[in-house]
Amino acid sequence: MTIAIKKISLKNILQQFFIAIIAVVVASLLRKFLLGSLENKVVWITYYPAVIAAALFGEFLTGLLSAILTVLIAVYGWQFFSTSPFINSTADWISLSVFLFNCIIISAISDYSSRQRKKADKAKEQAELANRSKSIFLANMSHELRTPLNAILGFTELMQLNSKIPEEEKKNLEIINRSGEHLLNLINNVLDISKIEAGQIKIDISSFNLNNTLNDITQIISQRAEAKGLFLKTSLSKELPSYILSDELKLKQILINLLGNAIKFTEFGNIELNVSAFENKQTVSDLLKIEVIDTGIGISANEIDRIFEPFVQVGNISLTKGTGLGLTICRQFTELLGGIIEVQSKLGIGSKFTVQIPYLQINNTEIKQRNYQLIKSLALGEPEYKILIVEDQLENWLLLQRILENVGLKVKVAENGADGIEAFKTFKPNLIFMDIRMPIMDGLEATKNIRQSENGKKVKIIGISAHVFEDEIQNILSSGMDDFIKKPYHFNDIYGSLQKHLEVKYLYYNNIDSKEQGNIPLTAEMLKRLDDHVLLELKEYTENLDNVKLYELVERISLKNKELGNILHYYVSNFKITEIFRILKQIFINQS
Repeated sequence: MTIAIKKISLKNILQQFFIAIIAVVVASLLRKFLLGSLENKVVWITYYPAVIAAALFGEFLTGLLSAILTVLIAVYGWQFFSTSPFINSTADWISLSVFLFNCIIISAISDYSSRQRKKADKAKEQAELANRSKSIFLANMSHELRTPLNAILGFTELMQLNSKIPEEEKKNLEIINRSGEHLLNLINNVLDISKIEAGQIKIDISSFNLNNTLNDITQIISQRAEAKGLFLKTSLSKELPSYILSDELKLKQILINLLGNAIKFTEFGNIELNVSAFENKQTVSDLLKIEVIDTGIGISANEIDRIFEPFVQVGNISLTKGTGLGLTICRQFTELLGGIIEVQSKLGIGSKFTVQIPYLQINNTEIKQRNYQLIKSLALGEPEYKILIVEDQLENWLLLQRILENVGLKVKVAENGADGIEAFKTFKPNLIFMDIRMPIMDGLEATKNIRQSENGKKVKIIGISAHVFEDEIQNILSSGMDDFIKKPYHFNDIYGSLQKHLEVKYLYYNNIDSKEQGNIPLTAEMLKRLDDHVLLELKEYTENLDNVKLYELVERISLKNKELGNILHYYVSNFKITEIFRILKQIFINQS
């Protein structure tokens, strides 16, 4: 060990000595051939750059060596440059001393700067390593948490579709489902913060229907507000464009977080959502202005500056359940989209959050309306589709198997990548749902093997994983998979992928075209024509948000009153259940 250190030290000294000689030689040649007319005047002006360069490329010792070599040349080697000596008076000796002193200072400063740069580079490397380690840890934790959560949410959703389950048990399932969704939201929030800190969040600009997006959010939030006895008042400006270019998912997250907070911190009164658009004269983008106003507990003046900090919760502790990350994510996402977020609040009166986000307006009539119809089975005349599930977790493949078999698909299961390859050869599936992490052989390697085998290029392969980082998703797709679904998934994610890749056609509950019914408002007079027992059923199912029974009841209503059935189908299919319930509630109040 000692010998190695000596060798390294000697090598380092020789290297510095070599740099010093090169610097001084180059300076001397310049002095001789380019600046020879100066004779013995201003000697040091030639060598200052040489000493600085030597100190920058080497260390303190390099700069000092080049300064000493320069002094030796000035005292003993002046004949090579001039007929008169460089040191010819007391002033020259003082000048030499000042030069030497300055060179020592320059070398010391350069050496210090060099060491600081190396420290900074090392700290940066350590920070990047820590970020990579954190990303790997979070990816692993995400996988471990999302995998069982996928089964919890999936099976509760599956059980809720069973009309034989007692209503009391359905309420318990709803509690489990809500708790699971809350846990999933917390996981997503923590992952979002970590990705923002690591610079891994990317803007995904795409065209989308702004009205549909706002309608989706208000329907979800209005149910939560109504459950707490609050009223969500929505005001959408007539100037709002139908289709815009922006990041729809991030816009949704901002709105859901702000509205969710407003409901959480409001016990009495109402919540307002005001959305408007106006021209931004400074840029080519227009501005989307979002205001969320509540009559809640408000925020004190000394706490208002802290609310956007991560993990900070202010106000009444009994109300602040969560991670304290919602507003942090709102601010980060708003800034990523090039916007600003502001807050005004008075303690005990309420709060007003204002978000301004730039967007581009587009004319796009090709964006299709979302289909929220409940799938009953494969359409009549559809061929036999064979689906292979490659998944090692029993609860996950069992859930996926039931989702697929419920609509009439033929399913086979393999519990690891190696078994999946053999099952592909014998079962010859039309599509494979391939888990990524499995023992013996993972999904990526299994996919590559299948693609290289006979008929392997024809089969559609959909990756399924709890991994959420963008670089992992790209790696999954580059392995040969056609698409990717993130756990936990919803039923429509699975059915939608089959429709996209196999062009599967489905039979829906009350399979009608209900677009035209959107222009006909539902009124109390329409519902009063129904029998009393039907009205009671409709009230019960809308109150419990029981979509399956609602669709069955709407089909029965359609047999007697097709026009009313079509209107009700439109309202149920487009998440307007709360509007039906509100009308029914008023009917029963008037009757009493």
